[in-house]
Amino acid sequence: MGVNSRAQLAAAEAIFQRRMRSAAMREGATLIAPETVWFSYDTKLGRDVVVEPNVFFGPGVAVDDEAEIKANATSSARTLTRARIGPFARFRPGADIGNVPTSATSSR
Repeated sequence: MGVNSRAQLAAAEAIFQRRMRSAAMREGATLIAPETVWFSYDTKLGRDVVVEPNVFFGPGVAVDDEAEIKANATSSARTLTRARIGPFARFRPGADIGNVPTSATSSR
């Protein structure tokens, strides 16, 4: 598909988002309202992830298995296994969100 105007750019973005949503669900993520979830080109979702409505993923986001992203969250962070994010959460780029491994807390 060629992009020669802003209208064509918007159409290409819509196709990209539709493909990302379909791929995420096919690979085991649950998107409660898929049309309201927005992916970056490099977003990675693990298995059994639940994403509620109106979630925006910024560049570099990786969500590990069994995490839950609540409604109206914006993430530019890595989300660890079984983490719960939001609702209405905003995370800075580079943050690691989730449970601290047991071995890390025992050395303190």
